[in-house]
Amino acid sequence: MTPLTKKTPSKAWSGLNFWKLPCTLSGLARRLGVPSHHLSQVLNDRFGKSFHDVVNLARVEELKRRLLDRDLSAEKILALGMDCGFSSKSTLNANFKKHTGLTPSQFRDQVVRTALRAADEGGRGGDATPP
Repeated sequence: MTPLTKKTPSKAWSGLNFWKLPCTLSGLARRLGVPSHHLSQVLNDRFGKSFHDVVNLARVEELKRRLLDRDLSAEKILALGMDCGFSSKSTLNANFKKHTGLTPSQFRDQVVRTALRAADEGGRGGDATPP
């Protein structure tokens, strides 16, 4: 495996399921074939984030994707969050709000309202752009 560098393309991160537990710095470093301290340094230098921040951001992005999935709209947010790797409701809400500025419920509600508004405005043949 090629060494991880500050210039490693984002493709190197694709396929890494950060929402699968357990997710540790040493485990990811082993999977990438690099020393833990080197991975930590690259994350800090390239992304300005700690390992845990990167993991939680990936989990938030996965949860956002699931919250937007119509097939999962009936699922409880906490169940989706736990499936994304969050270990508790408080950890889920704190990290989601940190990365989006909204709670998961607010995010879901806002997305639904926006979609309904767009559908309503589109159905009237009006401009979908807010005034």
